[in-house]
Amino acid sequence: MEYFSELTAFAAGLLFASILIAPTPTFETAFSGTRTATTNIAAVSSQGNGALGETHVKISPGDGSTLLNADPFIETDTQASAKTAKIVAQDFTGDTLNNKDITYSFRIDGEYVGGPSAGAAMTLATVAAIENRSVPQNIAVTGTIRSDGSIGRVGGILEKAEAAGQNNLETFYIPEGQEQITYYTQRMDREVIYPGVYTPEVEYVQRTFSVNNYTQSEYNMTTKEVSDMQELYTDVFE
Repeated sequence: MEYFSELTAFAAGLLFASILIAPTPTFETAFSGTRTATTNIAAVSSQGNGALGETHVKISPGDGSTLLNADPFIETDTQASAKTAKIVAQDFTGDTLNNKDITYSFRIDGEYVGGPSAGAAMTLATVAAIENRSVPQNIAVTGTIRSDGSIGRVGGILEKAEAAGQNNLETFYIPEGQEQITYYTQRMDREVIYPGVYTPEVEYVQRTFSVNNYTQSEYNMTTKEVSDMQELYTDVFE
């Protein structure tokens, strides 16, 4: 019995020692100096029209702050997207930004930037800046960004696609599941209850509309679904 107790204690000691000396996963030290990147974003104006703009990221030496240029005015949910974009970009690249300040700024028609739909574009620009890449300027992105790197749904897909197409872009990236728009049309019918007498009936018929088919035919632009940052990054850069 004493033998087994000693053996158990010895094994426990080895396990504890292995935990103490096991390497702790760490991020790589970020690059030195300052880097920038820009990604086209598609938005919907306060008048309900599509608009094309840019999100610009600047990463420079600092204390790890996340900053937003307040011109135009930035709403709270866009500020939250900036913080998530930074976290996802660090996880994606494996580079720490603890000794870097990130400044996001926007150029877009309108008086303010609102909503989280620029999150995916902000993340792509951040990853590009870390890796010292340039995002192709013949693309645009819309979609929210979640902490796990997945890209979430947004509104105004058709209006945004039209804005991208009218600016002669080649590819417009949208969240997974939003390339097909479902809508309903009204169809009038009537039920005859007696010769010359009838009651009107209204029936709603479900239809689907392909955003990609529309942008291909109207603007020669591909509208493509992406589910997460890995899929977006691979399609843009590889």
